[in-house]
Amino acid sequence: MVLLTMFTVACSGGTDSPLAVSPSLLRWQLSGTVRCDGGDPIAGATLEVTDGPDSGQRTTSDVNGRFVFSALKQAVVSVRASAADHESVTRSVSLTSNAVLDFNLPVSPGS
Repeated sequence: MVLLTMFTVACSGGTDSPLAVSPSLLRWQLSGTVRCDGGDPIAGATLEVTDGPDSGQRTTSDVNGRFVFSALKQAVVSVRASAADHESVTRSVSLTSNAVLDFNLPVSPGS
């Protein structure tokens, strides 16, 4: 037991510093809700990452308007939300941890 403890201290350098992790290896969850002008949820809305290292990733909102991207790389990303009979909206977020990004889609004129 004494040897194991000494080995652990010797290998860690006797410090409590955390291991450095490259930002390119970090993955974050981005979730939110898509609503019609802030009111009713929109089911079946398409959400797409439009820039950044995960550009092109897509997901769809569920019956409650909720969506999740489960493993996006750490970066500033833009996400576009679109749905039938609604104007598309693009928003940006800096992913440095799990984040929430909600969308309010205006009804398209003439819909």
